[in-house]
Amino acid sequence: MKKSNHLMVLEAMGQRGMLDEEGKRQLYAMQKGFEGECEFARLFERLANQDWLLEYDYWFEQGKRMQADFLLLSSLLWIQVDVKNYEGRFEYKNGQCWHNGKLQVENFFANMSERERRLTKIAHQLDTRIQIRSIAVFINEFGQTFFDESFTGEAVCRHQLREFFWSIKNISKMHTSGVANVRRMLDNFRVPYGIGFTGLAPREFGSVWSGILCGECGGRGCERGKYSITCSVCGKDEMLGSVILRHAVELRYLFYNNPEMVTAGNVFALMGGVISIKTIRRHLATRFPLVRQSNTHFYQINI
Repeated sequence: MKKSNHLMVLEAMGQRGMLDEEGKRQLYAMQKGFEGECEFARLFERLANQDWLLEYDYWFEQGKRMQADFLLLSSLLWIQVDVKNYEGRFEYKNGQCWHNGKLQVENFFANMSERERRLTKIAHQLDTRIQIRSIAVFINEFGQTFFDESFTGEAVCRHQLREFFWSIKNISKMHTSGVANVRRMLDNFRVPYGIGFTGLAPREFGSVWSGILCGECGGRGCERGKYSITCSVCGKDEMLGSVILRHAVELRYLFYNNPEMVTAGNVFALMGGVISIKTIRRHLATRFPLVRQSNTHFYQINI
């Protein structure tokens, strides 16, 4: 499971003290969502028939740009799964979604229905016999759910997943040739993720907290040794080269729309001047190509 670039940007900004309250709320929600998706993938691997093809974080455009957390794919059945890692009580009443007593602006069941219609159009270009099924998975073991008589969808809680996976165990599996055809069809409608969010602007560099962050716990108390950095919070040791490369990647996420910000000087400043620019340049050159432009040189990091 790979974190989205959007989540990586928010985490980098949060560690450097560059998020407002709304940004912190968004970061928390995305982190909880990612944790829930990782848990679903773990349970799928442990409990489900591995003849199913699993597609994660599928962004597609079929008349409209949309995203599915997971697609479970067999020869004649595609199941879109929307994972919710809600803590507390979720309620579906009179066609509306409520979480801990607060009305949710977005009705994700309505979104699932729209995705199902659009996924059906994609699937039927491959085979008109393919059916699409939609299911919401409430993965948090401490969450509670309530659905009134207006609910017509399909939802399962964490403790019901074993039964759910068992119910689809014997559905016709996909042969090797079918897998290639399905992947080709999904790729025809796949679009890149990354629309609608940005990192920091170059002018904000001076406001970013500077210093070395621990790669294990995120702690700010790190001490420089001759060949390594030691975290004073968790005691983790990390070689200088690894620390430099990690902070260069962090810089790339912080200034997501400005890749030219990844210079040796900026990495030096971000790390608080603890490691010399000469050492930084030497390690960056081993991993990232140097792009030379008329007014600047920067290291190209593809994310």
